[in-house]
Amino acid sequence: MDEKLLRDRMDTAWSVVMNRFYRKDMKLIYDYVTGKDGEWGFDHLPTLEEINANVPNEAGWGTGMEDCTLNGGSMIEAIIARYEITGEEHLRAEISDIFDGFYKNATISEDEGFLARSVSPLDSSSHYINSSRDQYTHWLYMGTKLYNSKLATDEQKQKIREVLASFAKKADRDVIPENNYALLREDGKPGTYCEMYGNLGIHECHRGPMIYMAAYAVTKDGHWLDMYRKYRDWALERAEKISDDTVNREKFCYLFLQMQYSLRLLYDHEEEPEYKARYYKLMQKVSTVAYKHVRAAEEGMDKLQFKTEVRGWRGSPAYLIEMRHGVACYSHQVEAIDDVFRIMRNAAEAIIIGCICPDFKYSAEECETIERFLYKAQYEKAYCYWPVQCVAAYWTYLLYQK
Repeated sequence: MDEKLLRDRMDTAWSVVMNRFYRKDMKLIYDYVTGKDGEWGFDHLPTLEEINANVPNEAGWGTGMEDCTLNGGSMIEAIIARYEITGEEHLRAEISDIFDGFYKNATISEDEGFLARSVSPLDSSSHYINSSRDQYTHWLYMGTKLYNSKLATDEQKQKIREVLASFAKKADRDVIPENNYALLREDGKPGTYCEMYGNLGIHECHRGPMIYMAAYAVTKDGHWLDMYRKYRDWALERAEKISDDTVNREKFCYLFLQMQYSLRLLYDHEEEPEYKARYYKLMQKVSTVAYKHVRAAEEGMDKLQFKTEVRGWRGSPAYLIEMRHGVACYSHQVEAIDDVFRIMRNAAEAIIIGCICPDFKYSAEECETIERFLYKAQYEKAYCYWPVQCVAAYWTYLLYQK
């Protein structure tokens, strides 16, 4: 693949992210846009009344403000990698803006350590009451990565220390048997997809240890190291049961990207060689089995159907997920969250999984497939946030594979 041609396509992807999904007033990258014939916008975002009433659900799933923390984290990853390669000074201003939004999500709540998924542009403060392991995983990994990068200012480092310590303090308060070992929602009830200990899946079990290790990595507070070690063996014993079948059964690659983020953070900051080696072996395993998503996306990309009209969640069929804490929890079959989004996001995240694994190298044939995938992607037609992951994948790929 001609390097200049590929770079031009990825510059287009960067522009799409920053001009279509990023809101300068909020410094956040929102999930999707709605409209017709490319005239897309954010009219679908929830009203303040809907947010305060947990409509359509406690996490804002499907509303367009579900994954702003994840999106900001992916863009931080892309900017850091790009700066390492190019040294472009304008990236300092770009990461400063993205970090401001990232930081806002982590500090908007009066509940110390609560991480909002997003914040409403209508009042710059309203947000849904349920976070998730996923949101914390991106903040932990990208927070420590920025902290140790050449781009972080002293002020940003201080903010990162404060946020990561607040996460660990919340875990200390919340992750107890009475709360089902879950981080609490903002209203004090156990959060959904916030369990940190107990009967967790293989890809989930290192999220709790990750919180404590991240806090220790930037504060050097020995209490956080002790808490990490308290859960270390339990998490490793569960994760080491991973197999090809475990990964192949899952349709979504983001589960294993977040597992890889957890493992890489723990690998980087683990002080005992025995445990470092175990994290290394796990990362190699996850990297090997994730690549299938890239090949499948590249082979099937020409058949993808991009919509010319996309409706938001209010115009989409609603279905009852379940009753949670005595309240009916609904979600919607949002048109923007479709097979195009899932296929493109899966492939981009699979690329990152291999790139952040120490010593892992894609073969020459695999690199050609990766580059064809990134080149062929129709970023100009994107109505959901998958170009964010593609941008992160491209610059991470250049940094670690080329």
